Amino acid sequence: MFPPAIEEIPTDSEFILQRGDSSASAALEVLVREHFAALRQLAAALTDDPARASQAARQALLQAVQQRAAYQGQTTPRAWLVPFLLRGLDSASPSKPPPPLPNHPILRTVYTLERRAARLVVLTHLQGYTIPEASAALRLREPRALLLLTGAHRHLSPALSAAPPHPHYRALLETAVLGPLDGASAAALEDHLADCSACQAYLAARQTAQEACAAALAEAYPLEPLSPEAAEALVEDLTAEIAARPPRRRFSLRSETL
Repeated sequence: MFPPAIEEIPTDSEFILQRGDSSASAALEVLVREHFAALRQLAAALTDDPARASQAARQALLQAVQQRAAYQGQTTPRAWLVPFLLRGLDSASPSKPPPPLPNHPILRTVYTLERRAARLVVLTHLQGYTIPEASAALRLREPRALLLLTGAHRHLSPALSAAPPHPHYRALLETAVLGPLDGASAAALEDHLADCSACQAYLAARQTAQEACAAALAEAYPLEPLSPEAAEALVEDLTAEIAARPPRRRFSLRSETL
């Protein structure tokens, strides 16, 4: 029922970030190609401001490239980039009022959630982050992220208003949707679900809620890849901006203490 975890092939981003001798322009070429569109989509979903989203994505890549020596494979490159984006969004225009709530009922619910829960929903539902990735991106411990997601889903679906019928399977039920499960966990959950119709119903409702939320987010904030020409121009622009900047202080990912 649940596909097992598979061994991932290192991406170009992982390779270029872990090369100590990579130039800024080489790193930018890879990061712009693989991550700019997703960072811009994420920023748009968090701000509902396309112009601000583009600028935030640019600044995130600038900071990341200047501090690429801090990447040691501690998480995926896309998760490592998110704190640079969020730091820029959180520090820019602090007095600016929040955007109006969308009319779509699902999106309206998402944006009335506590901020970390809303960001978790956007990362996992819109961009397909796994729980470990989303936890690293938001500097949360995984159990805390699971609790926040479970609480968020109670608001997103009336069928999830109560805790899972067997709460000690909550983490497996949540991870089964976001995936992937390791072999032992997948087998344990499949054995339990074979004899528990209540948890089967909960899992089905959880999947339905995620699919509806993901569809609403993707419709409102579509991924818009850059053309090769636009990507090349952006790399040239950012490379020139880095050359004109003094080195920046290193920014590290710190884990939440909760």
